[in-house]
Amino acid sequence: MILEDLKAKKDFTETDRSIADYLLEKKADCVGKTTEQIARETYTSKAAIIRFCKKMGFESFRDFMRSFERETKELYRMSVLMDENSIDENSSVSSVLNVIPAIYDTAITSTRMCIDEAVVRRAAKKIVKAPFVEIYGLGVAYNLGNIFAFLLNSIGIRAGAFCGINDHAIESRRDEQDNVAIVLSMSGKNPYIIKTAKAMKDNGYYTFGIMGGADNEIKKYCHDWLRISHGKGDVTLSMTTGVNGATAMKYLLDVLFVTTMVMNYEKNRKNDDDAIKSIKLFYDYTKKE
Repeated sequence: MILEDLKAKKDFTETDRSIADYLLEKKADCVGKTTEQIARETYTSKAAIIRFCKKMGFESFRDFMRSFERETKELYRMSVLMDENSIDENSSVSSVLNVIPAIYDTAITSTRMCIDEAVVRRAAKKIVKAPFVEIYGLGVAYNLGNIFAFLLNSIGIRAGAFCGINDHAIESRRDEQDNVAIVLSMSGKNPYIIKTAKAMKDNGYYTFGIMGGADNEIKKYCHDWLRISHGKGDVTLSMTTGVNGATAMKYLLDVLFVTTMVMNYEKNRKNDDDAIKSIKLFYDYTKKE
């Protein structure tokens, strides 16, 4: 997310820090301003503003400001949404019915803004080629991993979810090419999942992580990773981390699954048609009995 990168100021020069502080302070007020205006108000230069936008990963000032404006508006919308749907000890069932969609919306939208599309494509290509996809997680993450494995198997990609490393299985696949391991962690700090990621990478697996947190040790053991966002950190969300964290992780796994499915769309569509025919034949047969 742009705002998080602005706050982190990683590898920023003093000039970069001045521009970042200005953008964080002004937010919506600087939308629509030109490079000359921002340069004048930050006591920098037009060239410095353009260099800053490129450092942030954008081709131009216009592209940066477009994304900055969109993210700022989304975060404001989510803030208002959660403020209007907060819960406390006096909340009714009706209030809960309203707040849950707000939590889902916040978790998914926050996570969406963090996604690198190139990473999704790269991971999906690896999954399509893999002889077997191993998914590792604990607790809720393990359960979500089971769902993801089921979906992959439904389109002909062999996969399984595990809550422990099987050393014999790793040895049996040592000579195989294109092995894939997916590690799931809500916090990104679980020592067992970190150990698992390291073991899989050391054994030649393409290791892909879906995790919470910003700067975690586990990242250095993943070839690629996507970050889940828990949304706005107020009382409502801090009390429902399991809900929004699981929602964000499920969202990313669904994005990965559908991207993988689309890569073999015609084959999967034909298999789907064949499966429907088989089900109809089964029901016709049972009716005759």
